[in-house]
Amino acid sequence: MTVNLLNPSPTLSPTLSPTLKLSVLAASLNSVNLGFDIGVTADVVPLLSDSLSTTNLSLFVGIFSLSSIVGSLLSPLISDTFGRRFTFSISGVVFIIGCICQSLSPSFSVLLIGRAILGIGVGFGLAIDPIYISEVSPKHLRGRLVTCSEISINVGILIGFIVGYGLQDVANNWRWMIGCGSLLPSVIIIMIALGFMPESPRWLVMKGQTMKSRSILASINPSLDDEGLNAMLLEIDLSISEERSSYSNSNSNSGDNKLNGTPWSIFFSPPLFLKRMLVVGVLIASTQQLTGVDGVQYYMNFLLEASGITSQRSRFGVVILLGLCKLSAVVFAAPKIDSLGRRPMVLTSISGMIIGLFLLAIQLYSGIWVGLSIVGLLIFYVFFSVGLGPVCWLIPAEIFPNAIRAKAVAITTLCNRLSSTLIGERAKRASLDEVSSD
Repeated sequence: MTVNLLNPSPTLSPTLSPTLKLSVLAASLNSVNLGFDIGVTADVVPLLSDSLSTTNLSLFVGIFSLSSIVGSLLSPLISDTFGRRFTFSISGVVFIIGCICQSLSPSFSVLLIGRAILGIGVGFGLAIDPIYISEVSPKHLRGRLVTCSEISINVGILIGFIVGYGLQDVANNWRWMIGCGSLLPSVIIIMIALGFMPESPRWLVMKGQTMKSRSILASINPSLDDEGLNAMLLEIDLSISEERSSYSNSNSNSGDNKLNGTPWSIFFSPPLFLKRMLVVGVLIASTQQLTGVDGVQYYMNFLLEASGITSQRSRFGVVILLGLCKLSAVVFAAPKIDSLGRRPMVLTSISGMIIGLFLLAIQLYSGIWVGLSIVGLLIFYVFFSVGLGPVCWLIPAEIFPNAIRAKAVAITTLCNRLSSTLIGERAKRASLDEVSSD
């Protein structure tokens, strides 16, 4: 280990310590929850379409994204006050309650309540996952590790697809499919209870718990000696002090000079540097959903049926194949984000997704070779996974300073889920209209 006297940042080992691996694993499991819901809902929606009206089916899907907005806004209040680790526990408990409530629901009203509770839990997770991973990760590994959230979402989607396929012939199958979602959050809560997931060192420094932060940094970076740990703590402390000074100056007129709980009011009249960060964060988060990715995933079975695949088992098989390809693409792309850069990968991603949607539209309009729709969906998913998928969560977690990171990421998550709701509604109408026209 070496320390540059002109720059207090120590030179870190390129390898991951056991503590860091377990921390990232536990945080990433939280993202699996969202992926599982997306995957299993794609299988549940066709099963519910026989008993629910089009309006109620739309409510079932749409209330999830709307309620996740509530979770994303509550997340910074809890994570800034009680810590990142506690927020993961809350997210897991809420997710479990939502799954159980849905799977045992005696009426549509209770089903919607469970769906809303589930969305709140996912909102917590979406807002806290990238923050926690970015705060425990060394700079040189941050890009690769934060993308573990996107990898985990895709793992969850694939698990959801497989669960749906395996339970399609079981009585009350949709209840069992949703109920299986309560297993993964239970694992997260157990890992936290057993101490496998330490608190964020940066959050501890912000709360004045320097020695506890030092101990966690030592376990995350075992290659560092005392000098290196002191340098890392100094770097964190300096960055927080600079932020304190910056926000104190920007809020001097209001008399609020406290870092602890930077007020929401700063986002209504942000200084120029923060305004630029917000524009970038909000646009990248919204763009991810404005591509229609969630809508396509939720109503994929309807799109495949409209393209000419009439067998439910065949559609489920295609869905699993697409899930495997999507997961493979993000696993391949994640290690390259730091070397190739965020911007080139996002531009490549959007270009490929346009081609995929164009091919899908041609097949649905003309009714030609059914394989063209599968090829279009494959291109769409693969290119999403190599750029917009992981970068959407990486950039907001990177660009915002410690003092406002939780609140700022909550805002970008809110925009992401709001875009998902709007586009998901349009995708539902388009897919159901296409099926009915056949």
